[in-house]
Order: sequence, then C-alpha cells, then structure tokens
Amino acid sequence: MRLKISLAQINPKTGDIAGNAAKIVSGIEQARGEAADLVVFPEMSLTGYCLDEKLLINLQFLRANRDALMTRVAPACRGIAAVVGFIDFDEQRRGPDNRVVRRNAAAVIQDGRVLQIVRKRLLPAYRYFEDKRYFEPGLEVEPVSLETRQGPVRLGVLICEDLWDEGYELKPTAVYAEKGTELLVAINASPFVGSNPGRRDAKRFTRLNGLTKKASRHGIPIVYVNTVGIGDNGKNIIPYDGFSLAFDRDARLIAALKAFAEDQQSIVLEDGRGCPVAEPPHDREAEIYAALVMSVRDYYDKLGIFRGVLEAVSGGIDSALGTAIAYDAMGPDLLTLYNLPSRFNSSKTQALARALAANFGVPYYVIPIQDMVDRVVQDFEKHLHPFRAPVTLENLQSRIRGLIMMAGSNDRQALLLTNGNETEIALGYATLYGDMVGGLS
Repeated sequence: MRLKISLAQINPKTGDIAGNAAKIVSGIEQARGEAADLVVFPEMSLTGYCLDEKLLINLQFLRANRDALMTRVAPACRGIAAVVGFIDFDEQRRGPDNRVVRRNAAAVIQDGRVLQIVRKRLLPAYRYFEDKRYFEPGLEVEPVSLETRQGPVRLGVLICEDLWDEGYELKPTAVYAEKGTELLVAINASPFVGSNPGRRDAKRFTRLNGLTKKASRHGIPIVYVNTVGIGDNGKNIIPYDGFSLAFDRDARLIAALKAFAEDQQSIVLEDGRGCPVAEPPHDREAEIYAALVMSVRDYYDKLGIFRGVLEAVSGGIDSALGTAIAYDAMGPDLLTLYNLPSRFNSSKTQALARALAANFGVPYYVIPIQDMVDRVVQDFEKHLHPFRAPVTLENLQSRIRGLIMMAGSNDRQALLLTNGNETEIALGYATLYGDMVGGLS
C-alpha cells in the first residue's frame, strides 16, 4: 500500500487561535496540493503549547479553540486527513481545580469530519512542563481507520510524552502495536536542549535514538512532528527547535526537517517502507547559535510591540556576540548600538566597539558616563559617607549604563538585549540592575 504523509512543522503563536488556524489551513492546502493522504501538525498547534494559566482556565478561550477546529480546520480537510493538536474540554465536568476538565488532545480529521479525539495519556510534571497540573489524562489507546486511495490504514496517535513512556506503567506505543496499528504519528512540543562539549547528549540525539528503537522494536513507521519557535507562558521563554523526523518500518530515517525554522515536507511509504535519507550533520556551537538567533527574532515578532533592537557594546566578546546574534536575527535596519565608556575603558576597547558597529553597518552612538558617575559619587558621599567597598563603584558604572540603556529602550520603543548571561548570573558576576537590565537575555 502506498501512503503519502506531509509533516507540517509550524511555528504557532501562544494564544493566537485565529493566526494558528490560518497556518494550519495553509498547511492542509499545501499537503492536498502535493496529493498527500495525511498531514500532521504539532502538539497543541491550534493554541500554542506554552500557555499562561489565565488562558488555560479561560472558558471563552477554550470554546474559541474548539470553534476554530470545527469551523475552520475541519472544513478545510476535504480529500485529505489531518492530525491537529488542540485543547479538548468537558463543560459538564469539574476537575480538582473546580474548573472545567481540560485535556491536551489531537483531532483526527478526514473529509470535514472528526473521526477521533485522542487525549494525551502520559502527563509530564517537570521543568516547565505542567500538563499534570492543568490537564486530565486520556485513558484509551485505540487506533483509528483512515480511508486512503488504496484502502484503509490503521493509525495510532501519540502526544509527546506518550511516545517517551520509559518510567510509566502504560506503554501506548506497545499497546498500539498489539492492536495492529500500521502507522504511528507522534505530535510534540519538545524544547531545544543542546549538547554538552564533546558529548552527543543533545535532545536531537535522544529523539533519533528513541525513535529508531521504537520503530525497530515494533516494525511500525513513525512520523514525529515537533513545533518550532519560542513559547512564552509568562514565566519562561522556551525555544522549540523543530527537527521533525520520520522512520519507516525498518527503522530507517526517511525524513529530517529543518531545525529552527518552519518547514513542510512529504514522505512516501510503500508497504511501510520509505526512501532513506542521511542524518543531518551536527555542529554544537552552530546549533546553539541558531537557537539564539531564532529566539531573539521570534520573541521580537510575537510580542509585536517593538520598533527596533538596542545593544550596549563595550569592545568585549560578550557584547560582540550579542550584536552578531541580534544582527542575524533582525538585520541592520532594526539594530542600534550604544557605547557608554567611563575613565576605566581603554581607547583600545572603544576602538573595537566602534569597529564592530562599522563592520555590521549599524547606527552607533557614544555616551560617556564619567560625569554621571562622578556626580552620583559626590552626592552619595555628601549626604551619607565615602564608598567603603571598591565593588560599589564598579557596580555603579554598570547601573548607570543600565539606566541609560533602559531610557533609550523606552524612548525608541526598542527591545534591549541584555549582556549579563546565565553563566555570569550563576557565578554572581553580573550586576543586578546593571548589565542584567533589558527585555531579553
């Protein structure tokens, strides 16, 4: 039997049901134009996975997500089947939080009809995954029959953690295999995790190895579709790398979509077998850099409130790298650089900062801060006492720079990128209210 499947790796915007529905409909149309039998979208693609609690418990939002599924997405599935992530809910039941029961779910749609609603069975509760707090688990593991041009296909749908069932009593993949499933589809919102130096422990290798083992153990093709872009639940900015994959019944890799970008590709299975592709090369530093560029761009675009990007440059490596990331994310037209020297900044570092701006061809302004530092020291010592610790003066310079940069951010309505990185913060080196100020670090 021949089966053509389209992997639609999209970048949903948190809470933007109308915009996400438009992307899904566009993906369906592209897949239908390629004569695909089935198109697959990521986990909670209709709402965005990383949702603030206020949306998760908002009945109006939940209804809007269901209405978009039934009135926009389902009617678009004419002559094609689709698997779409959304939030299922039951207004007649109340959960432990005394609100309507909600479930992380996927709709299997064909020819305008919802054939099956699959509820996520295994709910994570670690790091920034809070499924167990907000959702009720599904219980059923039943394949659904899709009608294709060459006959019916028994499809099993896994939602993220359902695939990674080590440590759980329920093994959804094995249950599907026992029930004669012919194709497994796994929809995901799996964040990017890079490798440690000299090791192959990035999340991409976990996925490649885990999917290979599952396909090999059960002899069933697996299509894995991951979301891409950033999620923002009001507490964390979480990058998703995409890198969707497909394996045939012989556990051979037959598709690897782009990392850190939207992508849609189709695969063809002939009796469960496809055309093998090479595993994409891995470069640890390039991968981390691409994640940072995507995150800055996506944060800027999804908030939609900024009119540019600001970066303070010192002539050092941290601000040079931050500038390169901002340039590759936003381009030269939106980026502006400030240099804020005191008497402790050498002519060499100031020349390096100036050369950096010239090399990137972006606007560059110098604002000397020594007079401001002297005035603050004078007023402090006049009304209180002489500075007792050398670090006070060091931190004062950083905080004056932060004050000016935030004033520039407010005045220009620009996103200020922060040069105090997580390593410095962990070691206690970055200055609170100084080089840690800004909209995104």
